[in-house]
Amino acid sequence: SILVQGHCADGVTQIEARAVPRQGYSGTATDWVTIATNPVGGDFLGHLSVSGGWYDIEVRGYQGTDLIPGDVVSRVSVGEVFITCGQSNSANSGETKLTVNDDRISANNGNGGWQLANDPQPVATATGGSPWPELGNLLVEHFDVPIGFYSVGWGGTSVTQWQPGASNQPNGEPDGTLYAHATTTCLVFEL
Repeated sequence: SILVQGHCADGVTQIEARAVPRQGYSGTATDWVTIATNPVGGDFLGHLSVSGGWYDIEVRGYQGTDLIPGDVVSRVSVGEVFITCGQSNSANSGETKLTVNDDRISANNGNGGWQLANDPQPVATATGGSPWPELGNLLVEHFDVPIGFYSVGWGGTSVTQWQPGASNQPNGEPDGTLYAHATTTCLVFEL
């Protein structure tokens, strides 16, 4: 399920939401679902169950029986997220910068946002190419759902530095830093 959260005007008695697959992309439309009744102070929070796909999430309200026009959150992705780590090519040290062929392939920017997964990958330490755009192209073609990458590669590291609690971390980072970056969990992403 995805989280639907927002703020509405005073007097709104019910908030509803639905998922509408984006034109030409995978996903299963949902009916209107009640997200909140009588939101306190106008704040609402609820969940909408959706299958994998690329959606626009429509939200509307009611004041009694009167429909209040709502809003749309576009390009909401429900798919697969891959956390990638390692050295060299995983950290953007490849000679050729690659690009994605589909807008549903995204990369986490390390600050809570997402962008197209064109090289160089954000967060990883170098500025060249990586295998992740091409892997994203293959995965989105096979699974037909959005694909996200969180690339935490760090050039010049060894396998032992990626072990839990490992010492000798790059740039004097605390013990286990690389392992901690690699075990970050991402559940749902939005472009």
